[in-house]
Amino acid sequence: MTQSSKFRSKNPTSSKRTRWKTISSRVVHRNAYYVVREDAVVKPDGTKGSYHVVERRGSVFVVAINERQEVCLIGVYKYPTRMYSLEVPAGGCDPGERPLSAAKRELKEETGFAARSWKRLGTYQVLNGFVDEMGQVFLARDLHQTGTNGQAEEGIAEVRQVALAKCLAMIRDGEITDGQSIVALTLAALEFNICV
Repeated sequence: MTQSSKFRSKNPTSSKRTRWKTISSRVVHRNAYYVVREDAVVKPDGTKGSYHVVERRGSVFVVAINERQEVCLIGVYKYPTRMYSLEVPAGGCDPGERPLSAAKRELKEETGFAARSWKRLGTYQVLNGFVDEMGQVFLARDLHQTGTNGQAEEGIAEVRQVALAKCLAMIRDGEITDGQSIVALTLAALEFNICV
């Protein structure tokens, strides 16, 4: 069982037999954040090959929305892409941590906000071509500022309040390009029946 199996959604096609067959597996890299596994496989066309899979614990994404229907976005420079990114607060689950607990922790660490009302909006496959990680999206409401955060450690340059409808326009216009935030904001827009 992979680390993300506890996050699997109820997908009607998940019970269908896979056309891939795993012959053997070995770990080729391990660190505190992920494991890289190399599988010897039989491909759907019957030929043998190898497939590299990144195993990660589940992740959480928080759409924190205030009484004016404004979403809390963070601005952060992302090292891998060398780009500044506007995103919803997010992060990984610690070992043994429940997703809701992780969502509450990440919201406070990244924005200083806490919320009195929480709702899970959905679960999705983060990068299913090579990562087994499942992401859970939470809606946080009835926000209050705690005055404590871990923004310096996280490299967060700003926290911005943006109307949910405006967030959708920012996605359309290429101002919000983080895929996981796009999923989270889309699920929130569906929850509130908002479209651009």
